[in-house]
Amino acid sequence: MSEKMLWNNNHTESVKASKLRNISIYPDRHTMLGEKLHTEVKGWYNAQEYFDFGWFDTKEQAVYFVEQLNKQIEGGG
Repeated sequence: MSEKMLWNNNHTESVKASKLRNISIYPDRHTMLGEKLHTEVKGWYNAQEYFDFGWFDTKEQAVYFVEQLNKQIEGGG
């Protein structure tokens, strides 16, 4: 069986699904300049290392993205 690969939101990087311990959504993050709020999605390998799935304008967009990742992992997409 082939390894499932998961893309980030820009389709510029991917990660092996089996390497991730969990996927987390971080709402209400500030940009470096602190001007705009966004939501980040990260896939954690361990307590210190993660894969950055990307930034989203809203929490709802991030939740939808993670739901689609979970469908891929579970074999539905």
